[in-house]
Amino acid sequence: MDIVFNYGTMEFDDFSFYLKFMKGEMLYYLSHTDMNSFLYEYQVTRRSVIEQPLNLNCEDKIKLFEALRINAREENKFYNYSFLYDNCSTRIRDMISKTPKSLIRFNNILPQKVPTFRNMIHEYLHKGQQHWSKLGIDLLLGSRIDKKVTNEQSMFLPDYLMKGFDSANVLLKPEPQALSPLVQSKSALYQPPVNELTMPWFNPYLVLTVFSILLLIVSFLHSTPAGKVVLIDRSLFFITGLLGMLMLGLWVFRQDTVCRDNMNIIWALPTHAVVAFFIGRNRPWVKNYFKITGLLGALLLLGWPWWPQELNNSLIPVILLLGIRSFTISKK
Repeated sequence: MDIVFNYGTMEFDDFSFYLKFMKGEMLYYLSHTDMNSFLYEYQVTRRSVIEQPLNLNCEDKIKLFEALRINAREENKFYNYSFLYDNCSTRIRDMISKTPKSLIRFNNILPQKVPTFRNMIHEYLHKGQQHWSKLGIDLLLGSRIDKKVTNEQSMFLPDYLMKGFDSANVLLKPEPQALSPLVQSKSALYQPPVNELTMPWFNPYLVLTVFSILLLIVSFLHSTPAGKVVLIDRSLFFITGLLGMLMLGLWVFRQDTVCRDNMNIIWALPTHAVVAFFIGRNRPWVKNYFKITGLLGALLLLGWPWWPQELNNSLIPVILLLGIRSFTISKK
């Protein structure tokens, strides 16, 4: 019976799991199952399964299997998951490259224009039409994922891990010229139907644009009571401030670095959550505060293509909304 080892299983522990998730202290573990159960799970979830038999000698195959078996023991199977550098794909890359005695060399799989971590995540989410997940990633992950990846780092995604294996050579003999492809063959054990990539109507670009336009129209209508406009502004900036607090919390308390240096805080200032309660009160410092936040939003939009962090384009109407309302409040 074939055995499948899986590095991607999470440890759930009620509410504490979500706290660990936010702080980047998630425990994943190596699990194993039989091939039929593994294939059934992937068929149910409509995920493809590609088989790549490896060109290793019997000694290395036994050594690799034994290393996986030992790693699956209760005292060894848990590991602290890192989104980019230590996940279910990188663990497989490291196990294959370090366990066998045969020398394995990964060749370049990167395009001429080397992508960043964010570029690669975007590509992955675009294929799955996960537009809201893309927005969430761009909101919470900072500029540190906008650096270009190395060839080895690109294998943090399963698709690039497969490409890495396809590109690799293995030295089976002592002679320096005896290089052979690491992957003997390649076949699809399960391939779900390919869906045409289309933009659904319920997407961040449309939803956030319509939301921003409607709020602007309501806030500037002469028929809208002044008290209602104040309530809209307070709600808008309070919610934005809460989002900023979440970004700041992830920046400060998360143990890895993926949420640090997040430029979204320029428009989602955590202080908005407090200052929002002073909107509508005739305080000079409140007017100055919103004049500054309006200028920050304008500066962010003017430098949009050149900032070191790639910001999500669906946020442009929201930042425009916040900027216009900031300047309006500062003049009252």
